[in-house]
Amino acid sequence: MLLLFHGHQGNGVVAGVQNTPDAAGKTGEVDTTVTYTFTLVNTGNAGDIFTITKAGEAWTTAISDSSHSLEPAAETTFDVTVDVPVDAADDATDTVTITATSTNDPAVADSDELTTTANVTRSLTSVPDDATKSGDVATDVVYTFTLTNTGPQADTFTISKSGEAWTTVISDESIPLAAGANTTFDVTVSVPLLADTDDTDGVTITATSDGDPAVSDVDVLTTTATNGYLVYDLFTDTNEVTLPNHMPDKDFVGAGWIAGTGVWDVVSNKAVQHSGGGGVNNVYIDSGDADCTVEATVNLGTGAYVGFVVRATATNSNIEIYLASGDDKVYVTENNGGARTNFAAVALALSGNTSYKVTTILSGTSIKVYVDDGLIVDTTRNFNLSAGGHGFFTWDAIPSATWDGFTVAS
Repeated sequence: MLLLFHGHQGNGVVAGVQNTPDAAGKTGEVDTTVTYTFTLVNTGNAGDIFTITKAGEAWTTAISDSSHSLEPAAETTFDVTVDVPVDAADDATDTVTITATSTNDPAVADSDELTTTANVTRSLTSVPDDATKSGDVATDVVYTFTLTNTGPQADTFTISKSGEAWTTVISDESIPLAAGANTTFDVTVSVPLLADTDDTDGVTITATSDGDPAVSDVDVLTTTATNGYLVYDLFTDTNEVTLPNHMPDKDFVGAGWIAGTGVWDVVSNKAVQHSGGGGVNNVYIDSGDADCTVEATVNLGTGAYVGFVVRATATNSNIEIYLASGDDKVYVTENNGGARTNFAAVALALSGNTSYKVTTILSGTSIKVYVDDGLIVDTTRNFNLSAGGHGFFTWDAIPSATWDGFTVAS
């Protein structure tokens, strides 16, 4: 507002002043200084000294020069600076009245109100330790984020997720931080048990300022499954469903169980040989991979020779791995068209009606057999190196033997 007074003195001096700001209001970021520039004009008919004063302000306000000597019609400039407090609320205002007063006639003055508005610009960074990671099936992959409040004031940040198919958990979904402070939070992605090797899942993680929801930082995490199962079978099914009619939990090739010799069923959620003839009996499933890890828990029942077939192409073309409780040995045998050749026999104390976890690792010609996680057989054989059929074996029918938790992993 412009207030202009002209006063007459007895000596014919007329005082006058015009004081004009470049703007009546400005906006400034918190913890910064806003500058107004005034143009001061002596509109009187004699030289004068003008005093600049301020009033009414709450925020720190300074006048660059509070006294100006001007000849008639002369002008000058001066600045008024307003410090916007660091803790001012967004859109908070403060008003100061700036008055230029004539020394020749103190009744002559020009006053202007300046209104300064605070602006709070929220900002943040949310940075993961890596945007892409991999993990074995049935394991958790953890991403660690560093969250920093790069804004001028304390803020709370909401962490959210979207777009994921795999189970994803954020360790802390609401994080308060002082200005300039940082902290970490985790995002845990659970790789599904039955994911295929090289399956991927993406999740978008967004950190958003509660102070200004339009301000956020977005990252996309991509998790890749490794060591996926080709076959996974817990034999959960109706009793006495034959294995060829049973659907495994996972069957990568999709051909199902192939009965070689004997009748193989599901009983009490385990695979059993319901009946069979003398000699070799087996059943297998095509995993599509000859170089893999084959594992299951086998209970020997009352059988003398109970175990597995690997790299099978037919009931009489495979490698047999069996536990012989009668003579306390683990045998590895090549069955080539019915001609069976033992090429490894390692002593191991075994008991009937006892369960053993048997793991076979096949890689090229290498065959390693672990029983209850202990390496028992380490041998080689150049036979059926590209065959992906793996399953179960008995010598003679052994209805009391059972197999459970059968897996084939690439």
